[in-house]
Amino acid sequence: MFDLTLDGNDLYVVGNITRVGTGVVAGAGRINIATGAADQSWTPLLTNGPTRAVAVQASGARVFVGGSFAAANGGPVHSNPAAIDVNTGLLDAYFDADFDIEALDLAVTDDEWARHGEPGTHPPTPCA
Repeated sequence: MFDLTLDGNDLYVVGNITRVGTGVVAGAGRINIATGAADQSWTPLLTNGPTRAVAVQASGARVFVGGSFAAANGGPVHSNPAAIDVNTGLLDAYFDADFDIEALDLAVTDDEWARHGEPGTHPPTPCA
């Protein structure tokens, strides 16, 4: 596991993970900390590279994930970091940050996000 973040009772975990509880996942999963149960309905399936960072938008609408993965839910990812719908676990196809290096850390508000990667840091960017 590379990163985790808590949003209410939901704990989001990312990394080179293939299981959360008894459920099969790829790169990311969600656990309800009140019950300790893995959420089998939230499985964005991030593949073809590691997932290294996670942050939840302040409004709770989207989960941003970063790394060097190249696919989500079986389709190509056009953005790193990627935005995942907090309810469905599906890729937000309209979010397009398109950086050439992987995100190692993320920070998100409702209006903008920022990430840190190599070789340097990047200024906050609108969440559009």
